[in-house]
Amino acid sequence: MSGKALKNYGMVAALAVIIGIFGLLRPASFFALKNFLNITRQAAPLAIVALGATFVMTVNEFDLSIGNIVSLGGVVAALLSIRGVPVPACFLAAVAAGIVVGGVNGVIVAKFGILSFITTLGMGTVLDGVIYGLTGGTTVFNGIPKSFTIPGILKIAGIPFITIVAVVLYLVFHIFMNHMASGRKLYAIGGSEEAAKVAGIRIFRYRVLAFTLCAALAGLIGCEAAGRGVNTAETAATIATGRLGIFHGMKSYFCQDEYGQIAPVYSISAGLDYPGIGPEHANLYDTGRARYVAITDDEAVAAFEYLSRIEGIIPAIESAHAIAYAMKLAPTMGKDKIIVVNVSGRGDKDCAAIARYRGEDIHE
Repeated sequence: MSGKALKNYGMVAALAVIIGIFGLLRPASFFALKNFLNITRQAAPLAIVALGATFVMTVNEFDLSIGNIVSLGGVVAALLSIRGVPVPACFLAAVAAGIVVGGVNGVIVAKFGILSFITTLGMGTVLDGVIYGLTGGTTVFNGIPKSFTIPGILKIAGIPFITIVAVVLYLVFHIFMNHMASGRKLYAIGGSEEAAKVAGIRIFRYRVLAFTLCAALAGLIGCEAAGRGVNTAETAATIATGRLGIFHGMKSYFCQDEYGQIAPVYSISAGLDYPGIGPEHANLYDTGRARYVAITDDEAVAAFEYLSRIEGIIPAIESAHAIAYAMKLAPTMGKDKIIVVNVSGRGDKDCAAIARYRGEDIHE
């Protein structure tokens, strides 16, 4: 393969090799249509974010705040949906939030000449603070209408809606970058800013455009939303529902679908809605040195309220799961037995989420 061909098609060739390897290892399941569609569903959000990042990289810049913009878009859309705003308007608001952030990034970089690396890194930190201010540090889930989750689970002719969106956006991206003047101007700036200036291209305008388009797509992807119990899809009870796998560089137990893809998880606790457990816990479970049980949201919230009311101690919702099991275990033990419960953290930050779980319209 020549150098030019390797540059143009190297990634495609590498992808083909990876597909071939996994296909040989698991031919029956890997090449199944359902598995293929599931992979595209999981990859589609990343692909859309990558499209946005490509706009910025085309003009030789970076956007390190893109992940924070995704989070901001999700929070804005979720909070608006809880307040009864129509879902399409929620999505538009998330995109608008991304556009504002991207515009600010672009202006700082293009107008004041500050390195995009520094600008977007700082913007990411600012957005972390904004998100914390909007959510109080709690997971935004309770009160979100069912209609808000439809785009994430909808299928058209058996194809995930998010996959279709990704394909459409890619086609629009291809047309914009290769067949429209604005796209070619972005390429020109990335190739040689000095030459682009001589050609009359407005550098400031198109740098800001690149950051804005990037952030708009990031805000859109942030709108994807997600236990009610271990027998439902809305759970993060890894020991009860998961199986052995490798994810994030570690071998442990993870919530997976029938093809080994990581499954969406949910917990009322922001610290527990992860699809796996640490290898240490997996080893303790396998060797029988520790026993793990599943606690539902209802049980955890009841324990949260019980300890707050009886002892005046507001536990973190994570710790409330342990208290819930202690409340179930205590009646089965003798009065001379002792239970030690480690109540870590503090639950004042969870009070608003608990109130919303109980049906209160509170968003402070």
